Amino acid sequence: MKQCLNCGNSLKGPFCEQCGQKSSTHRLSMKHFVQHDLVHGLWHVDKGLLHTMWQLLRRPGSFLNQYLEGKRVGAFNVVTMLLIGTGLLLFISNFQGQIGEVEASLEKAEGTQQVINIFKFLEHNAKWLILALIPIFSLASFIVFQRRNYFYTEHLVINSYIFGMFLFLMLLFSLLFRLPFLAGAQDADLAFFISVLYLVYAYWQTWRPCYGVAGLLLRFLGVFLLAFLFTLMLGFIAVWLTAKFSEK
Repeated sequence: MKQCLNCGNSLKGPFCEQCGQKSSTHRLSMKHFVQHDLVHGLWHVDKGLLHTMWQLLRRPGSFLNQYLEGKRVGAFNVVTMLLIGTGLLLFISNFQGQIGEVEASLEKAEGTQQVINIFKFLEHNAKWLILALIPIFSLASFIVFQRRNYFYTEHLVINSYIFGMFLFLMLLFSLLFRLPFLAGAQDADLAFFISVLYLVYAYWQTWRPCYGVAGLLLRFLGVFLLAFLFTLMLGFIAVWLTAKFSEK
């Protein structure tokens, strides 16, 4: 009888009963990494990234509520999803070039140093600002949506998956609008608007069983208003700290 190479428990099937590791292990060759860890891990039809994205797109409310109730086999790791989405989106965007053009035009005007500082802060911290919206929205939804009695960490999971799908939609439409026959001046704005519509749709699906239409709409406004206020407060603090340290 074989023993588990992870914990030493006796193996009776394809998985260890004690730690869950597979009974069959392989040398970490490049072939195994590409075929199994990369391709299988990301694109597997019943538990990979594509499967999770499809569930978040087709039935976000059911997927997220079932996940929090314990049905978690098949769900792609949300932290990995966020890192992949954020990294790919920032990689293909021309955000830095756009910020540079805005700064150049602002420098020609007088009394705009604070505005320039804001754009510089956005440029240098874009990745962290995108991720920072998740705990901010989670705090807002934790305050507004109380009927399911979810912990703040559970709201954090909900918003992490929703924002992860939001990032991939931004990535998808950003790539689509770079095609010659779809290119236009307002492509980035349209991609953002479509992704925001998904955000509203996902929230609607997630919380619709708990509230009526009117109550849900009011709570939508409450979440976005609170998130905006929290973001504004953090933005003012960040700008103040940036100006304070720049003086030194």
